[in-house]
Amino acid sequence: MNRDAKKAFEQGVLRTFRALERAPQRLLVACSGGVDSMVLLEVLSQLQRVLKLEIIVAHVHHGVGNTRFRTKAWKLVKAAAEKKGLLFISNSPNGKPVNHKVLTSEADLRDLRWQALRQWQSQFQADAIVVAHHYQDLLETRMMRLIRGTGALGLKGMSLMDVRESIFRPLLMVEKARVLEYAALAQVEFADDPSNKKVDAFRNWVRRWLEELDQRQPNGTRNLARSLSQLVEQLESSVVPSHFENSQALLTDGGIDRRHYLTSLKASQRAHLARYCYQVGIKNYTQGHIEELVKRLDDRKKRFTFELLQCVWSVTPDRIKASRMTGRV
Repeated sequence: MNRDAKKAFEQGVLRTFRALERAPQRLLVACSGGVDSMVLLEVLSQLQRVLKLEIIVAHVHHGVGNTRFRTKAWKLVKAAAEKKGLLFISNSPNGKPVNHKVLTSEADLRDLRWQALRQWQSQFQADAIVVAHHYQDLLETRMMRLIRGTGALGLKGMSLMDVRESIFRPLLMVEKARVLEYAALAQVEFADDPSNKKVDAFRNWVRRWLEELDQRQPNGTRNLARSLSQLVEQLESSVVPSHFENSQALLTDGGIDRRHYLTSLKASQRAHLARYCYQVGIKNYTQGHIEELVKRLDDRKKRFTFELLQCVWSVTPDRIKASRMTGRV
């Protein structure tokens, strides 16, 4: 990758911004200190003037456990933000753990990050939370959802700009190899998280499996990613819109029209529920969860409630609605 290629990388991200109908300008950039997020920060700082961006650098310290790396990453991100003259915010005022509970599960770590990011987005009125997901992350997410049985809607994975969640992924269609090449040419400093090498986390296991696939079958992951992308495009242009996008059972103010739901065929009921879960941000549901919802909703009582997918499902004669156990969806 030469200097022309470095410029081409930056121009590709610039085109991604300009292709959006309404590109965000006040950005809360989630920066872990790893290579992906540090490259994202570097590219955005290079484009800041031409796009008139306001960049806030956000770092979440994950607390005790792997403390040496986490403190190193905090210092690295803080130094990079200050060097670029950008506002740096963190849940740790000095790089030391503020959460003394050891978090090990992917879900707990993710919840900690997003709770902080959402709070800062509201506090600083950012247009979007910007994350460094790239093409390999998209492939990993699709594979994880296929394994969990989420079906056609879950296969879509991530979107470039999630308007409902205000999440922007400007590197989503960029391959990991190009991210690494840009990091080398632009001399981007980053910290390798040693936990990424452990295979007990499901995503890390999938990542390792994809690496082994490439060793067994050259270009295997690239071909797999292309096949899944083509499948998603075919589904979106044919089957998925008729079942999901135009679901007459979904109410504009939230919930599912129970009367319409009860008079639908089982296949349509599954589609209504899958689309609703996706629409309100219920994560990691599987086909098994959808089947369980269909089973529990097959009840002619006028009013009842039950718990599933960390939500309370309230059923009335007119409506089916899910609320988070710690707040509304």
